[in-house]
Amino acid sequence: MYHLVVFASGNGSTLQAIIDSIGNKELVAKIELVVSNNSNSYALERAKLANIPTYIIQSKDFNKIDLELSKVLSNYSINLIVLARIFKDDWS
Repeated sequence: MYHLVVFASGNGSTLQAIIDSIGNKELVAKIELVVSNNSNSYALERAKLANIPTYIIQSKDFNKIDLELSKVLSNYSINLIVLARIFKDDWS
């Protein structure tokens, strides 16, 4: 079984697809935590509706973010990180 942390900062449609895939038993996994740098992200609401813990990154300092994430993630048995964000500027 995969133990996931999902990083999301937008609507959370990719997160919802993962939640649904787990619920439909298409994916043998558990989402341990959803992390976002956007406190207004609907992904956080989707996580709460699915009873998944959430964490909001407050800092914009990369060194502080590394330390903050290290501390937070050490509380979970994570073996896969999922980046559930597509940047619109990446598509030409």
